[in-house]
Amino acid sequence: MKYQKLFMNKFDYLIQFILDKKKSIKYSIYKNELNFNENFSENLIIINDFSGYGNCRKKNYRGHEYFCTRNKIIEIIKNVSCDVILVISSDINNKDNIINILELFEQYCKVILITNNVGQDIGSYAAGIKFCKDKKITYKSICLLNTSQYLSSTELLGFINYPVDKNEMLGISYGIGPKFNLIKHVHLQTYALKGDFFQISNIFQIICPDLKFYNSKYRIILYGEVAISKIALLMNIKLFILFLNSKISIENKISLSHYDHRDKFFIDNHLNIKN
Repeated sequence: MKYQKLFMNKFDYLIQFILDKKKSIKYSIYKNELNFNENFSENLIIINDFSGYGNCRKKNYRGHEYFCTRNKIIEIIKNVSCDVILVISSDINNKDNIINILELFEQYCKVILITNNVGQDIGSYAAGIKFCKDKKITYKSICLLNTSQYLSSTELLGFINYPVDKNEMLGISYGIGPKFNLIKHVHLQTYALKGDFFQISNIFQIICPDLKFYNSKYRIILYGEVAISKIALLMNIKLFILFLNSKISIENKISLSHYDHRDKFFIDNHLNIKN
């Protein structure tokens, strides 16, 4: 039954992939303090949160449970010297959750946008970047985060504060895919990405022209996650994973073969690290 359900899910994803067409990413501005503040930070964080999720979600990998919590993200943004844009991917059936998210985050964010959830986190990042472009606001660096984080707040804070040179992009996890494609690519995943503001903005302009994107899981992977890394490499941007405070190039297949971000649970148990 378990494998039958898994097969049906993948079959559904494939059908959605075939039928999917680009849709407009629409957003409304709930809060904007950047218009009135000329002393912008050098660094920007764009956070994506989906209103369909609760404040705490339990996830499981190989029998190891971990929790994705909004409080973890709030602890981070309370301790960084960055401008913060929160983009809520809106599920119209969860208006109470939107109110809850606003109450939790509002005091810590310069800007809050609410989108129609086209493109999931890719669409939310694109909306935040488009907002900055429309307001003619620029930064030195940009960090993209969604709230589905397995790292502790301390580890995520270390990621945000880790120095990244121009022509570098830093992530915390990678994938090899898409799994449904014959040709597969090593790419950074979009749980967390950090790099030069102009370079990442230009990449999103390429993958989301006219602020339009796909909604199916497989197209989001192929034309979102995979495309970001492929375009970055074409722009001579070096791609790295940050693991145990060290950078690992995704082109270093030997080092990368010893790393899987989900193996963090085994490393934590071995080192007796507590989140």
